[in-house]
Amino acid sequence: MSEEIEKKTSEQAKKFFLVGLLSAAAGAVTALLLTPWKGAEARAKVKEGAAKAGAAAKEGAAKAAEAAKAAREKAAELARRAKREQAEEETDSD
Repeated sequence: MSEEIEKKTSEQAKKFFLVGLLSAAAGAVTALLLTPWKGAEARAKVKEGAAKAGAAAKEGAAKAAEAAKAAREKAAELARRAKREQAEEETDSD
Protein backbone atom coordinates (compact mmCIF):
# COMPACT_ATOMS: atom_id res chain seq x y z
CA MET A 1 0.00 0.00 0.00
CA SER A 2 2.76 2.47 0.89
CA GLU A 3 4.50 1.75 -2.42
CA GLU A 4 1.33 2.73 -4.22
CA ILE A 5 1.09 6.00 -2.28
CA GLU A 6 4.79 6.68 -2.81
CA LYS A 7 4.44 6.11 -6.55
CA LYS A 8 1.38 8.37 -6.71
CA THR A 9 3.07 11.23 -4.82
CA SER A 10 6.17 10.89 -6.97
CA GLU A 11 4.05 11.14 -10.11
CA GLN A 12 2.26 14.19 -8.71
CA ALA A 13 5.58 15.87 -7.93
CA LYS A 14 6.79 15.23 -11.48
CA LYS A 15 3.58 16.64 -12.94
CA PHE A 16 3.84 19.71 -10.70
CA PHE A 17 7.41 20.34 -11.82
CA LEU A 18 6.60 19.84 -15.52
CA VAL A 19 3.60 22.16 -15.36
CA GLY A 20 5.77 24.84 -13.77
CA LEU A 21 8.46 24.38 -16.38
CA LEU A 22 5.98 24.50 -19.27
CA SER A 23 4.29 27.57 -17.80
CA ALA A 24 7.63 29.35 -17.57
CA ALA A 25 8.43 28.47 -21.18
CA ALA A 26 5.00 29.65 -22.36
CA GLY A 27 5.48 32.90 -20.47
CA ALA A 28 8.89 33.44 -22.06
CA VAL A 29 7.55 32.84 -25.57
CA THR A 30 4.60 35.15 -24.95
CA ALA A 31 6.94 37.83 -23.65
CA LEU A 32 9.07 37.57 -26.78
CA LEU A 33 6.10 37.86 -29.07
CA LEU A 34 4.39 40.74 -27.29
CA THR A 35 7.34 42.77 -26.05
CA PRO A 36 7.48 46.50 -26.81
CA TRP A 37 11.28 46.57 -26.33
CA LYS A 38 14.06 46.35 -28.89
CA GLY A 39 16.08 43.16 -29.41
CA ALA A 40 18.92 43.45 -26.88
CA GLU A 41 16.69 44.93 -24.19
CA ALA A 42 14.04 42.26 -24.76
CA ARG A 43 16.64 39.48 -24.58
CA ALA A 44 17.98 40.86 -21.32
CA LYS A 45 14.50 41.02 -19.83
CA VAL A 46 13.66 37.52 -21.05
CA LYS A 47 16.93 36.21 -19.63
CA GLU A 48 16.11 37.81 -16.27
CA GLY A 49 12.61 36.39 -16.35
CA ALA A 50 13.91 32.94 -17.25
CA ALA A 51 16.31 33.06 -14.32
CA LYS A 52 13.45 33.99 -11.98
CA ALA A 53 11.27 31.24 -13.44
CA GLY A 54 14.09 28.74 -13.02
CA ALA A 55 14.49 29.72 -9.40
CA ALA A 56 10.74 29.45 -8.86
CA ALA A 57 10.72 26.02 -10.54
CA LYS A 58 13.53 24.82 -8.27
CA GLU A 59 11.66 26.10 -5.24
CA GLY A 60 8.48 24.40 -6.40
CA ALA A 61 10.32 21.15 -7.03
CA ALA A 62 11.88 21.32 -3.58
CA LYS A 63 8.46 21.89 -2.00
CA ALA A 64 6.97 19.03 -4.01
CA ALA A 65 9.83 16.73 -2.98
CA GLU A 66 9.32 17.74 0.65
CA ALA A 67 5.60 17.03 0.39
CA ALA A 68 6.29 13.67 -1.25
CA LYS A 69 8.75 12.78 1.52
CA ALA A 70 6.21 13.70 4.18
CA ALA A 71 3.56 11.61 2.43
CA ARG A 72 5.94 8.63 2.21
CA GLU A 73 6.77 8.94 5.91
CA LYS A 74 3.09 9.17 6.82
CA ALA A 75 2.29 6.14 4.66
CA ALA A 76 5.12 4.16 6.25
CA GLU A 77 3.89 5.09 9.73
CA LEU A 78 0.35 4.04 8.83
CA ALA A 79 1.64 0.74 7.45
CA ARG A 80 3.65 0.09 10.64
CA ARG A 81 0.62 0.92 12.77
CA ALA A 82 -1.60 -1.40 10.73
CA LYS A 83 0.92 -4.24 11.10
CA ARG A 84 1.09 -3.70 14.86
CA GLU A 85 -2.68 -3.70 15.14
CA GLN A 86 -2.94 -6.82 13.02
CA ALA A 87 -0.32 -8.57 15.16
CA GLU A 88 -2.17 -7.52 18.33
CA GLU A 89 -5.45 -8.85 16.93
CA GLU A 90 -3.79 -12.17 16.05
CA THR A 91 -2.35 -12.55 19.55
CA ASP A 92 -5.67 -11.56 21.14
CA SER A 93 -7.57 -14.15 19.08
CA ASP A 94 -5.21 -16.97 20.14
